[in-house]
Amino acid sequence: MLASKNLPKPIRGDGDVLQWVQVLCSELAVRLLEARETGTVWPKTIALHTRQAGDGATRSKQSHFPFVRNLTREVIVTAVMKLWKELHGTDAERAANPNVPNMKIINIAVSFNGVEALEQGQRGIEGFLGRERTHASTSTDHVTIPAVKEEPNEAEKMDYLCHTCKKTLTVPVERDDPEEIRSAKLESLKAEHEDYHFAQRLSRQDVVVLGGAKRRTSPGGQAAPKKKKRKEENITSYFQKK
Repeated sequence: MLASKNLPKPIRGDGDVLQWVQVLCSELAVRLLEARETGTVWPKTIALHTRQAGDGATRSKQSHFPFVRNLTREVIVTAVMKLWKELHGTDAERAANPNVPNMKIINIAVSFNGVEALEQGQRGIEGFLGRERTHASTSTDHVTIPAVKEEPNEAEKMDYLCHTCKKTLTVPVERDDPEEIRSAKLESLKAEHEDYHFAQRLSRQDVVVLGGAKRRTSPGGQAAPKKKKRKEENITSYFQKK
């Protein structure tokens, strides 16, 4: 399992190598994780390969790649950078050695070797850890966590005193709310409370003033009709006089 890169700009120092190592290790991590989806496979060793400009030979360094349950790119990067130091040393070490030629690496590769099914002991450990994780997650389904009652934070509320009913009303605010947001929340609370008192006054009002005289309102809000004049009685009295 190999990931290789021909570099458009040669590596000339330690500061140039990490970005390319991360690219190659990302590719290997994806490929190994995909292979593990179909079986419990794992590489025996990991190797770093580099080639200098003008040099046909490739330099390589490999080491044992220990098993880890959670494979990530950084796990591979750590192993490769250790191989890089063993293979090429550091910038300071190369500068102190006059026999070391200037670095100009034009190709870098990382490989997994001996990728095969895990041995019986490793499969057993991985399976055991998987069962333990499943059992733990199942057990937590039956655990009831009591709710924590949070005490009100005095710094996170604003008060408003109603002069009509003498009640103090509270509106919650966030700590990072700007002043205009806080004022808007308080004004909204004040307007809602004043609407409440207005509705109460309407419900208690049972008379309205029309034309300077009081008239009782009907249940539907319409003024009760005036009593008709006794017109018929006036006509009868007129004929009786005649």
